Amino acid sequence: MNDTAYLHLVASNASTLVEEGRSYGTLPGRARVRLTILGTTIKARFTVYVSGGSISGAGHGVLHIGRGSQASFGGVLAITRGTGRYAHARGSGGLYGTLDRSSDGAVVQTLGHLSY
Repeated sequence: MNDTAYLHLVASNASTLVEEGRSYGTLPGRARVRLTILGTTIKARFTVYVSGGSISGAGHGVLHIGRGSQASFGGVLAITRGTGRYAHARGSGGLYGTLDRSSDGAVVQTLGHLSY
């Protein structure tokens, strides 16, 4: 799998951002990502709604604070479940992204292996 999601903020609290948007690549669709930031650690839970079902999982990584409103992160992910034609989805890979607090946007990229 090689997918990129372009997201916008839909909800937040002190340490959690909920972002939604379109994903493009191997499995294009609509993505919802919950990012929890704990110091320099970032945790993610995600669901991608694709034609014929959905794929869900979680990941974690290291957050790098950049200049101004920019931050980036890199880590690992695991796909743990799916629905519909992806009911037996499993996989793992890398999780990468950027956050822009000035626009409340995020870009998340996943690279790895997926079976279903």
